[in-house]
Amino acid sequence: MTGSPTFVPYGSGARVPRSRRQARARTSGIRKCALVTGAAVAAGFGLAMTALPPLETPGRVAQVFVQSQFDHDWATSWALLCEATRAATDFTTYAEQSAYLTDYYVMPSDGGIEVEGVRAARGPDGPYLTVTLTITAAERDGEVSQTSGEMRLVEEGGELRVWLESASAGL
Repeated sequence: MTGSPTFVPYGSGARVPRSRRQARARTSGIRKCALVTGAAVAAGFGLAMTALPPLETPGRVAQVFVQSQFDHDWATSWALLCEATRAATDFTTYAEQSAYLTDYYVMPSDGGIEVEGVRAARGPDGPYLTVTLTITAAERDGEVSQTSGEMRLVEEGGELRVWLESASAGL
């Protein structure tokens, strides 16, 4: 009896299926459970990827801030400013001065914003990050221009915020 496919050692606790049909039904039930579990995990992953906000990285915060300036979206750029910068002015003054600067400097509307580097530093007020950005834009005469600069980010309440030295110094 040791060569029989239905041999079960004594005391193992396993039950021998009475027929091949019962054996197939048992394995098809396991396959169905695995399929349903896999589908639920995939659906949960898909939902999490679409419902959760994107991971906040220093480069992403800097890109969103600069893009909001290009788009004249003062509410978004204001929300990304640190408390020290917002304390130096009010929203209306900030929006007016930002609009003046973006009109004066002719901010590009069809350019790209690249993060070239992020480095950590420590200043008298505590640690901060410096993000190096390069903005590429097509000029009206068809030429391409690039501008590079640095942006300082600080952590407040677990979120990264933009620190503008000129605004913190009293505009």
